Amino acid sequence: MNDEINLVEIFRRAVGAAMRAISEKEEITVQFTSGPSAMEGNTAHLPLPSRDLRSWEVATIRGQSDALALKLRYHNEKVHDRLAPQLAEARVVYDALEQARIEALGANKMRGVAQNLDAALKDYCLSRGFPSIEKREQAPLADAVRFLAREHLTGETTPESGQKMLDFWRSTIESKAGADLMELSNYLYNQVVFAKKSRRILSNLGLIDELSEEEEAAYSEEEQAAGLVEQSLAEPDEESEMQEDFRHVFSEESKGDGEETSKDVMGDAIDEESESDMRFGDTDDMAGEPGRPKPPKDGAHPDVPPYRPYTAEFDETVTADSLCEPDERIHLRNQLDQKLTQLKDGVTTQLANRLQRLLQAKQTRSWEFDLEEGILDSSRLARMIINPTYAISFKQEKETPFRDTIVSLLIDNSGSMRGRPITVAAMSAEVLSRTLERCGVKTEVLGFTTCAWKGGKSREKWIAENSPALPGRLNDLLHIIYKSSEEPWRRARNNFGIMLKEGLLKENIDGEAVLWAHQRLIARPEQRRILMVISDGAPVDDATLTHNPGNCLERHLREAIDWIEMRSDVQLLAIGIAHDVTRYYRRAVTIFDAAQLGGAMVEKLAELFEDVPDYRPHRQRSMRARSGDRMLERRLRL
Repeated sequence: MNDEINLVEIFRRAVGAAMRAISEKEEITVQFTSGPSAMEGNTAHLPLPSRDLRSWEVATIRGQSDALALKLRYHNEKVHDRLAPQLAEARVVYDALEQARIEALGANKMRGVAQNLDAALKDYCLSRGFPSIEKREQAPLADAVRFLAREHLTGETTPESGQKMLDFWRSTIESKAGADLMELSNYLYNQVVFAKKSRRILSNLGLIDELSEEEEAAYSEEEQAAGLVEQSLAEPDEESEMQEDFRHVFSEESKGDGEETSKDVMGDAIDEESESDMRFGDTDDMAGEPGRPKPPKDGAHPDVPPYRPYTAEFDETVTADSLCEPDERIHLRNQLDQKLTQLKDGVTTQLANRLQRLLQAKQTRSWEFDLEEGILDSSRLARMIINPTYAISFKQEKETPFRDTIVSLLIDNSGSMRGRPITVAAMSAEVLSRTLERCGVKTEVLGFTTCAWKGGKSREKWIAENSPALPGRLNDLLHIIYKSSEEPWRRARNNFGIMLKEGLLKENIDGEAVLWAHQRLIARPEQRRILMVISDGAPVDDATLTHNPGNCLERHLREAIDWIEMRSDVQLLAIGIAHDVTRYYRRAVTIFDAAQLGGAMVEKLAELFEDVPDYRPHRQRSMRARSGDRMLERRLRL
């Protein structure tokens, strides 16, 4: 009995040492009580563990203690309350976003802390019954926002016990506030700006009204006057000091209790992870997400800011028929038809027919056997003749549930596509739209370019404002909807000819276009969502590349693709025309003749519908656990 008490006492002391090291507050003490975890003054109240200190229980309690310690270190209550909304529902979501920020700071730096927080989160989900909820009304919005923010801030997946709850809200949150969520990690180290961005998310979700410019300026002035400045995080040279503090405090607490005993008490959860708690994770291998680079370190890429537009007020999203008059639209369609007769591309039609047969077969051809009534199963007659004791067997045809699907084609409308490539892209889009519509699969066709060459109104505004350094994107986006998902192809077919319009094709900013198309897809109710990108080159915009780092557009495209492939339910594939897109996309093909485009499109879609195993990494696996060797092995297997 005394040994059991000593084990719990040793564990309490170890947890207290860890909290003092992480929070940098020497006066903290720990008490185990029957209630939930909470801080009361300098005393941390944690759930009382069982006598045998099971490993999962140890990890859960350590996760709760780590969360409290991180809040003591990185949270400024005055800043938080100053910008907090008044409405109760909005305040709960606001608090949840701040909790996600606090925990992300610790999880991104310390692998052991990340594991402990994950264990605590799993216990949280199970204790609230998230795996068994059946209705969206049972899923708390605040928890869904917190889990989704955690995914963006740390790159970690939501535990399986919380996936069902999050799925009720994921599409709604991402469609309304996805862009702002992706930007949050840019401000992870500044609580003031993070809180303001959190308010914007609340506004997008319809929970509060967004601050006006006057209110924003008033807040900023009051904050400066009150001295509410953000506390700085541990500098790189302070990290080693923090590790030494941890070792020192832990050794002092454990002195006289026996080091071997403490290791036995904590089992695998402490024996192997106590060092990882002190060791800061190497996040250099972690894939970035759109607008969310890795946490910055002093001296690391000081001249490379996160990707952003200088201004988005001149960007346009238009329907194709608004780009020209009706007469010109018909003329362009006739011009496209004439070029189609010269292509003589029978392969596209053949493959389209193959895809149609495949989809129709999947929707209608399935049989149930060993029934008491139906169509006589002739394959079982021989068995009955040999042994009359066998009963006569019947079979019956049934419809196989076919997942609702939508396919989005995103076509590069840059100047380098002029001529044969854009012609074939337009006609291939029509053939594919017609084929999929016959099979009950919805299709939308989108295009992307810029409003002007070498910068438009954005660049003019930048020049008028004295040309600040590293301005970000300096051209105006033009995103075009040639065919919406609800529009039948017969009504939209004349729009495809507009791709041939003289002067339409300009420059291409692929990263934002891919995110735009993805954003449209995740707002759709279909179960399967496929995004196919057709491009003939890397992103190029002269104005942006001249006044920013030369790889800023390409880097942003890679971040956008990585995020979709790793984190999204949308299946992404790409076709490069005389351009190797396999260096950007995991599922991709490069063709060198524009006439092959239609065949490549249909063939790649056929692969997806033939139940090819999903190429994306398993959602439940931690991104941090994927080493470079494993990623390379996965790509080679593809």
